[in-house]
Amino acid sequence: MIRPSLPGSAKRTYWVAMSEVEVRAIPRRAMSEFCADLEHVFDGDYDPDWLRSWFEWWLFDNPVGEGICAGAFVAGSRVGTCSATPKALVLDGTEFLAFEVVQAYTKREYEGKGIFTRLVRFLMEEARASGADLLYATPPHPRQTSGRVFLGRLGFDLLFHPVRYLRPVPNPVALTPAAGTPVRISYRLAAELLSRLARGRLPQGWRVDKDTSLDPEIPALVSSATTSRTCYVRRDLGYLKWRYAYPGRKYEHHYLRDDAGRLVGWASVREEPTFRGNRAYIGDFWVRGAVPKYFDYLMAGVAGDAKSRGMAELYTCAQVIRMREPPV
Repeated sequence: MIRPSLPGSAKRTYWVAMSEVEVRAIPRRAMSEFCADLEHVFDGDYDPDWLRSWFEWWLFDNPVGEGICAGAFVAGSRVGTCSATPKALVLDGTEFLAFEVVQAYTKREYEGKGIFTRLVRFLMEEARASGADLLYATPPHPRQTSGRVFLGRLGFDLLFHPVRYLRPVPNPVALTPAAGTPVRISYRLAAELLSRLARGRLPQGWRVDKDTSLDPEIPALVSSATTSRTCYVRRDLGYLKWRYAYPGRKYEHHYLRDDAGRLVGWASVREEPTFRGNRAYIGDFWVRGAVPKYFDYLMAGVAGDAKSRGMAELYTCAQVIRMREPPV
């Protein structure tokens, strides 16, 4: 049974009996229709052709395996969706087939009705049927709504929380977001933790090269850097080629080489679209053996290149140092 909320309410909502909600998988052949129905989610920044290519890439071109797109329907109309794609996730030295939960939304008038919970539970069952060991997700913060749902009724455990770091290039440059926004908080973190960017000097004979192609030595480099990590996604060359074929994005790869020409560091960098500001995002960044001074050398090269191209900011994401503890 579905009925409108009481007259005069500021927000139009619906009462929904869970027996009236049907959750089912959305196949690849239905992606065009699926994406055409998402215009209200993306407001003005909406391109159905790009969105279809993104979902097909994310869910169906993944070399690890095929992903799952779930839709929730009430009276034949889709009111929510959520998807998951498989990754080779290494936890405490053991590799698991893990599905990453992303791209969840519920139509505004159906929020707070348990639709998201139903979608994730459906993904759990479908992932289990595909041979998955676990699901994981990276909500904005464990204390925000989606984080509380994951850690509460859905029974997820907290592994770590990604922290976003931001710094101006060159230093110092004043940032102007409203006080208290995530960007301002991130800037405070960056000022403390990434203060040596662009100030480092490479040893004699060392260099940072830039290329648009992936070096075949990257998987061995990443392997040497992950020996002390308790949680990471395995990155073989096939996975990396897929990951950096992200529709509509262009990446440049920065390679740190020592005086013998050996690859000792790698960072992937993309410039943000103009509507997001004159800044660049550092995606993957790894150095051989996780040696801190190699990281300094690599980031000095990345920041120097960003400065020479007039970038105003660099930002990235990283794990908090203490695993399995929520941030304060």
